[in-house]
Amino acid sequence: LAFDLRPIEAEASHAMMRGQRIMLNATTAAMIVAMIVTLFGLTVSVFLSRRLLQPLNDLAADAAAIAQGNLEQPVRVVDSEDEIGFLARQFERMRQSIQTYVGELVTARQAAEEATREEQRLRAQIEEHSKLLEIKVQERTAELQEINERLTEYDRMKSEFLSNVSHELRSPLAAIASAAKIIGRYGDENKKTGKKFSAVITDEADRLGRLINDLLDLAKIEAGRVEWNMTRMENPVELLSHVVLTFRPLAEERGIELELDAPERLAAVQLDRDRMLQVLTNLCSNAMKFTPEGGRVVVSARETLYQGIPSLMVAVQDTGPGIPEDQLEKVFDRFHQVKAKRDGNKPKGTGLGLAICREVVNHHGGAIWAEAPPEGGARMVFCLPLADAGRPATADSREPLATTPHEAV
Repeated sequence: LAFDLRPIEAEASHAMMRGQRIMLNATTAAMIVAMIVTLFGLTVSVFLSRRLLQPLNDLAADAAAIAQGNLEQPVRVVDSEDEIGFLARQFERMRQSIQTYVGELVTARQAAEEATREEQRLRAQIEEHSKLLEIKVQERTAELQEINERLTEYDRMKSEFLSNVSHELRSPLAAIASAAKIIGRYGDENKKTGKKFSAVITDEADRLGRLINDLLDLAKIEAGRVEWNMTRMENPVELLSHVVLTFRPLAEERGIELELDAPERLAAVQLDRDRMLQVLTNLCSNAMKFTPEGGRVVVSARETLYQGIPSLMVAVQDTGPGIPEDQLEKVFDRFHQVKAKRDGNKPKGTGLGLAICREVVNHHGGAIWAEAPPEGGARMVFCLPLADAGRPATADSREPLATTPHEAV
């Protein structure tokens, strides 16, 4: 049998080609479906990651910022009602609570630091005031102690003064009474005896008068009741010469050398002649009183510059026992008397002469002080402003120079 297979082969070939096309189409469709599914899955994954993972990442970053102390940045809250939104809102509340608590702590710390600084400042002030108070107490205690010592010294000096005045008043009165009794008993029989005791009465009366005058002078000067007769003395050497001549007979009688060491002429001075004569008389009398026989008293005067003011400086120096260093400033105090170094005898006089001298010199706008020369004895020095020195002494003068020795040039 002979069959033609070509048509069958062609039909089979066509069938195979159709099958292949169907397979190709199915494969393509499957691939397209797979791609679509894959894309859908990716889209869903991205959506889910954005929906779920991003808020978690943000929440984790915000939590890390809070952990690092950054409380100013708010937590990014998700507007959803799911667990992530709830968690984010809770984190934000926690951040706000922590921020409020930290703010309160900072405020409390600042208040504590301010309180500490205030406490330190107050403590420093208290310590400073305590030190100042302690210093003030010490100063006041020292002042009160010094005042007490002065009052004690003044009380002692007053007692001694009253004792001395009583003695000085009784002594001449007793001498006068005794001399009067002797004259009354023997005067008519022996004229020589009467004359001798008449002289005693005269001397003791003069002594009593000087004591009373000193007391009255000091009281009047301190009370400001003295009438000052301030005049211009063109040459003060004349007043010094008068005083030296007055004491020369007494010096010759006691064997004391009395000298005047001054130029023939000195610059004019405004002064009360009688009061200044009283000062010079007191100084020379003291020098003569404490200078032993064979001693020397020198009255000197110079023009000098004292504390920047042209002045007349007068000094009376003796060769007596001198004045102790610790009494140089006290000798001008009222009632104060210097006990002689050599014999330790009772002081002579009432202790008013130098006090009167200081008051008179101070009234003239001058200064007076005592010195202990290296060669021994005592030197009493006072300075008076010259009449043309720009600071003349007047009847109303009440501003003395500072009493500072060794400032005269």
